[in-house]
Amino acid sequence: MAKDKLTEYDATAANNTVVGDVNLAENSALPSDMNNAVRELMSHQKEAFGSGTPLYVDQTNNRVGVGNSAPSTALEVDADGATVLTVDRATSHGDIVEVQKDGTRFGALGSQSSGFYIDGESGHEGIRFANGAITPRENGSDSDNASDLGASNNRFKDLYLGGNLYIGGTGSANGLSDYEEGTVTSISDGSGGGLTYSLYHGRYRKIGDIVNYELDFQFPITSDTSQNTVTCLPFNPAVHGSGTIGYTTYNAGISVLALDTSNNIKFYNLAGSGLANNSLSNVRFLINFTYQTNA
Repeated sequence: MAKDKLTEYDATAANNTVVGDVNLAENSALPSDMNNAVRELMSHQKEAFGSGTPLYVDQTNNRVGVGNSAPSTALEVDADGATVLTVDRATSHGDIVEVQKDGTRFGALGSQSSGFYIDGESGHEGIRFANGAITPRENGSDSDNASDLGASNNRFKDLYLGGNLYIGGTGSANGLSDYEEGTVTSISDGSGGGLTYSLYHGRYRKIGDIVNYELDFQFPITSDTSQNTVTCLPFNPAVHGSGTIGYTTYNAGISVLALDTSNNIKFYNLAGSGLANNSLSNVRFLINFTYQTNA
């Protein structure tokens, strides 16, 4: 039987009696030395490229396996507990691996002095892994303010940031450092009168250093004459701030202030005097504050 493929060779030289249709058996028409040389060469090829060897050539299916004697793709490289593939471009920066489809470039992996990059096809986006940053590329070059992250129907999910979010510019004035929202679960008496308030609803939203705060609560029935102080703000104000009273059962003119460097608010009459707790006995308030904080 003709042996036309490497997979049909034998690692034992004496078993290689045919190559193609040429008889290599002992006492054939070929000189003995030539016979033996060809048969030995066939055995070496089998040892180098046959099943169970580091480099396996599957001529039947046009596949090559490195460290794999049963490759399922055109090239399959396996390594146990070690680096599988090293690709080294010497001397200059540029593309190290080029990806093609039907002979046309569709992407590349490469290096430049400022980092490793992954590029898409012509006119498409890429990324560069710089020192301390991942930066955009377009059409095979570094780019600025030209690439979107996601699209209207191809969105990312959550974005976790530990620093600032810069919108519309790169200066400190464009940096949004914080966003937080939550509900108010408790308020307390800061006047020393030992009051317990009824809390109906409270919530806040902090964007940068601006806090919007809403609170619906009621004073208890009390005869305490201490000047009212309600401890309730989620962040200390940077300066005094006035609030808006949207609803109250108090029957006279009244205002409310947020006090700087503390998370307290106080109610005042229109003459600017602080009101005692007993004058606010059983009074309900729905108030809103928008104020600046250093927190």
